[in-house]
This record gives sequence, C-alpha cells and structure tokens, in this order.
Amino acid sequence: MIRNIKRFIGLLLIGLLALALLPAPPVQANASALQTQVTATPVVGLRVRSGPGITFTSLAVLDAGTTLTVAGRNHQANWLLVDYAPGKQGWVAGWWCSISGDVQSVPVAVDSGSVTGAGGATSGGVQATAVVGLNMRAGAGTSYPVIGLLPRGIAVPVLARHTSYPIWIVVEYNGQKAFVHSSWTNIEGDLADLPLVTSLDEVGTAAQALPAAEPPPFSGEYRAQLAYVGPQLQSIYWRGRALGNFSYRFSKIGDSETDNPLFLVPIDQGWYELGDRYAFLEDTIKFFNGSFSRIGPSAFVGMFAETLLDPFWTDPNVCVQGESRIECEYRLYHPAIALILVRTDSRIELLHEYEQSLHEIVELSMRRGVIPVLSTVTYNPVNPDIAEAENAIIRQVAAEYQVPLWDLYATTYGMPNHGIDNTTAHLTITPDAAHFSDEGMISQYGIVRRNLEALEVLHAIYTQVMGY
Repeated sequence: MIRNIKRFIGLLLIGLLALALLPAPPVQANASALQTQVTATPVVGLRVRSGPGITFTSLAVLDAGTTLTVAGRNHQANWLLVDYAPGKQGWVAGWWCSISGDVQSVPVAVDSGSVTGAGGATSGGVQATAVVGLNMRAGAGTSYPVIGLLPRGIAVPVLARHTSYPIWIVVEYNGQKAFVHSSWTNIEGDLADLPLVTSLDEVGTAAQALPAAEPPPFSGEYRAQLAYVGPQLQSIYWRGRALGNFSYRFSKIGDSETDNPLFLVPIDQGWYELGDRYAFLEDTIKFFNGSFSRIGPSAFVGMFAETLLDPFWTDPNVCVQGESRIECEYRLYHPAIALILVRTDSRIELLHEYEQSLHEIVELSMRRGVIPVLSTVTYNPVNPDIAEAENAIIRQVAAEYQVPLWDLYATTYGMPNHGIDNTTAHLTITPDAAHFSDEGMISQYGIVRRNLEALEVLHAIYTQVMGY
C-alpha cells in the first residue's frame, strides 16, 4: 500500500514538471495591447518632422492613407510621434490625421526621441525649448539689444506674451527675463493662458491672463487692410540677407490675375500718378524700381497653389529639373518679399490640399528668407462660396505664421460689382491702372485698387520691417 502511494506521488511530480516545461500560452495582455494600439492615418500628403512643430526639419513626406503607429505625443496631442519607417520615428501634425484609438492614452514624448510617462515632460505651466541657439532681447523685435543667449534644447518657463506681437514671448533663463521669437521654439502648454505685456518691466505684475490680441491693421492714409506687419518679420528678412536676397526686390506669385501687364508693370514704365495724398509712396517706388515690371516663372496663367509647387508644371526654359515654379523664381531673382495671391481650382473637396499647399508656400518662403505676403482672393462671381472658403484658410495660415495678411477681398467687395468684370471673372481694368490721383479711378476699377494697395503693402514692409 505504501509502495503504491509513493509511486503515485512520483508520477504526480513528474506530471507537474512536464506541465511546467510546456510552452506558455499567449499572454492575453499582448492581445489587449494590440486592441488598444493608437494609429494615425494622414488624410493628405504629410511631412514627418524631427520635432513637434513646423520649425523642425522635414524628414520625409508620407502619402495620404499611410497608417502609422503612434508612439508618443506632445501635451496638447496635436503633434504625434510616429513610426514612419523601420527603426525610424518622427513627428506629424495630428490635425491632418484620422486617429484610431485614444490618443490621450499615449505617453507624452519629451522630444523626438525617448518617451516618458504621461505628464512627465514639464513641471507645470508653459515652457519653451529653443530649436536653435536663440538671442534673448530686451524688447519684442530684432532692433532691441541682445541681453543673453538661450541655448538649443534648453526648456525654460514662458512668463508672458507681447500685447501687439504675441509671437514674441518672455522667457526666463539663468535668472534673466527676456523676449524671444517663439517661432524658433517648441512650446509646451497653452500660450493663451499667459498675460500680455508691452515691456519686461510689466512681467510678473499682470494679475491674470488676458485674451490674445491681434496686431492692429494699418490705418490713416492706407486703403489696404493689413495685419501682422511688424518686427516679428525681421528674422525672416535678415535670414534672407544672409542668403543673398536683395532688399530692393519683390516677386509676384499667382495666376492670370498676377500675370497681368496692368498689375504694377505701368509703375516701372513711369505711367503712374500719386497725387498729393499718396506722394509718400514715391520713395517706395524708387526703392523697388525694376521689380514692378518683372513677371517671373511664379506668375503664370492657370497656376493654382498646388501646381505652383509641382515640378511637373515648371518652365524647362528657365528652371532646372525637379524645381517648382516658386522655387525657380526665388533662385533666379533672390527677392526679399513675395506678393502671393493663389487659389485652388474651385472644388470644395480640394480645400485640404489647398491649405497644405499654402502652408508649404509660406514655409518655403520663410526658409529662403523671403517675407510672404498672403493676399485674400477677390470675389468669385462663378462660385462665391469657394472664395469665402479660400479666404478663411488664407487668414488662418497668416495668423498661424504671423506673416503679412493683405485683405484685398475686404476692400474690393464694396466696389461696384465687387471690383470684378463678370465676363472675365477678373478685376475690372483700365489703361490708367496706376493713376491714384483720381479718386474715381480708385473707387471704380479693381486693378487700380490692387495696384495702390500693393504699393502700400511694400511701403509698410519697407518702413516697418526693413527700417528704411
């Protein structure tokens, strides 16, 4: 009997040992993890960047419909760290993606590399991390003296924004408070929560955060409605000077409305009249002499925002292979300013591509040190709704980058027939397209209004940014 019990216990131990050596079944947690994995699918062709912001280097361009695994996010979850190629990670704009899963469950990434636990990237409040070595200044503009240097990659607290130019923020580094240009930083937190100040003396005394303020439009003698013309543009201007751009040159970017022998061309030919009211523009005309009559490869009949960026539409007689029309113009002419009026091809479903193209045009211009002036499009008698939609995008992009917004639509809409010839769907024209001494000409013809406002735009940048 005892022998049988010992034999049973021995067999039981052998059986238990065999079970222990069997391969383990799949862990249910892995299946659960796959079910909760967050993915992002771009709805348009989308750039992958080295960091969470438009100032970071472009690493690749993804096709629409590419499904990406989300490995991290910034605090606002509007920039996503994704696996875009085997062993490669980068950042994409989340607002251009269709998200599957709970993006808030993804850990917060400190930078383009390692991932920390959620909420671990900052210690509270708003922070800025310089993406380049950044001058710290005594005021909101490059004309103010440099009082320190914020090293690249250092996260510092953001204390306030400038009242009129909120792209300039106040940071504190090594006990020194100073203004820096926020376009060269990666922001964590909500800038709208910060107080608005006009000088460093006010920092720390504001009782509460104030609502964001938009730079006031130019007024007085100006007919044009302008916004975002100020010292925040000086960094673009001086970058262009370092790259060899000419202060006294500007380019025209657009379609048949810009490729028009009556748009600014008569000014270079001396066929203009300023009268007493606009005599102040004479210095601007002399300064930019030669650019008024130029119609380069970036001004061409039938060009939309998308095709201006597509090398397929490049003029092989003047441009190199693989170069878009706008890149070709910047290489050939080296302008300091670009007057940009671009449309899409009147289909609502293409507005996503239009917005993406407008972003690319602005970013390309800024990289080349060219100040991009975004003009709203004029009334569209064939499809009024598309003009409204395009202008909403133009105003949004100008505000996002704080680049000049020239609201031509607003000033021409009140003209007879909105300043448009219904037979051509273009601005109404007259041979005296640059006669500004006659009030009737300005009020009656769309081309005269546009020519006058273009001069005012150039004058504003010439005096407010270049400092001439």
